[in-house]
Amino acid sequence: MTVLSGLLTYGQETVETGMVSRYLSAIDRKSRSLEVKLEKGQQQYLKKLEKAEQRLLKKLQKGKDSALAKAYAEDLKNQYGSLENRLANSKNGLQNYDAEIDSLRTNLGFIKDYLPGNKELLNKNMGSLQGLENQLQRNQYFEEFIGSRTESIKSLLGGQTASGLFNNELKQLNKVKYYYSSQLNEYRSYLTDRKKAERKLVSLFQKSPLYQQFAQKHSWFSQLFPTAGAEPGSVDLSQLGNLQTRDQLSSLLQSQLATGGENAIQAFQQQLGDAQQQVSRLQDRVSEGLGNGDPDFPSFKPNNQKNKSLFDRITLGFDIQNRRANEWFPITSDYGLSVGYKINDQSIVGIGASAKVGWGEDFRNIKISYQGYNVRSFLEYKLKGTFWIYGGYELNHRMPSAIAPESHSDDKPIASGLLGISKKIPVRSSFLKQTRVQILYDFLNHHQYANRIPIVFRMSFGK
Repeated sequence: MTVLSGLLTYGQETVETGMVSRYLSAIDRKSRSLEVKLEKGQQQYLKKLEKAEQRLLKKLQKGKDSALAKAYAEDLKNQYGSLENRLANSKNGLQNYDAEIDSLRTNLGFIKDYLPGNKELLNKNMGSLQGLENQLQRNQYFEEFIGSRTESIKSLLGGQTASGLFNNELKQLNKVKYYYSSQLNEYRSYLTDRKKAERKLVSLFQKSPLYQQFAQKHSWFSQLFPTAGAEPGSVDLSQLGNLQTRDQLSSLLQSQLATGGENAIQAFQQQLGDAQQQVSRLQDRVSEGLGNGDPDFPSFKPNNQKNKSLFDRITLGFDIQNRRANEWFPITSDYGLSVGYKINDQSIVGIGASAKVGWGEDFRNIKISYQGYNVRSFLEYKLKGTFWIYGGYELNHRMPSAIAPESHSDDKPIASGLLGISKKIPVRSSFLKQTRVQILYDFLNHHQYANRIPIVFRMSFGK
């Protein structure tokens, strides 16, 4: 183990047994957790799809075309029976290439061959990764099934889809299709979210010539797209038929562009950039809503927050608000915390609270004191770009000694009804994601204060 670890030593960094154990434990937890989430999500959307189809079937049975209703019921039974058999027999892993699964398998294979000592934990990882692959394949089958069902239903209904009679039912099917694909992509992104234990070991692996040689020989990607001459004798190029290697494609491209000179290379780069922009525009159109241009499946505006976890839909903020005694000195400051929940991409609803701190009268008479607290509820709606409309209702509880002379003399809570504009400014920070500047108007100010300006300026920091 010491000799083999020496092959993976870079300056002061060395692969240690404990590092490998932590990596294997992290991968095992991730694989098992993601497998459970994928299975649960698949069952959830299978029920939604069946429910949507049953509503469509009932509507057909109430109609005049009994033959169409019978044909749809028969097709429903056969298709879902076939899906059930296909899902039950998906035990051979992924059929399509997956970069992250390929990377995990390559890492585990390398540990097995060159860093022994974690046999039991390694075997456990192999089993959990295989289970994850099987579940990913089942989810892929189900995703394909949803897509094929929409086409089958259109074919069965024929011209009746154009009449708009089944628009609501077809819209529900389209939503199931969109949100399931969205959830599947969300879950698969967890594979690329590496924790510290994973990042450290993978970084050391990728620097190792020994690991690079192993990956060229054993990774799925290298077998799909072998590089001629990279591993003599390891690839039989005759088995590729008319397929070309990466080196051959690169050489052909360079030779073609070289005949046109520098202008040809610049033109190619520009065309490639234009193509990437077109792909980005198409992706934006897809994200705005599927079904556009298809009369049988009315378009809808998707909620991109629907499949996110509760934690990802929560926004946290820390805000500051000052009330001045004179031109420069604040008489009180409110330091508050807020928690918001993203209803959708355009709306956030939340609650918050703040503590009031008094500073005295001026710079010569500074005296820090507790002046009360504030509780609030709020709603934000995206106006355009980084501008949001903010509305909130707040209750200010003040200490008896802190009641302003221009307000009522009792110590009852002072209400504020706020409406205004928020400007959100992105911040490059691992903790604070944005700064928010608010200018608000207090509609209840005249009920509480005689001379105070009803404008509130507030700054907030959070994610």
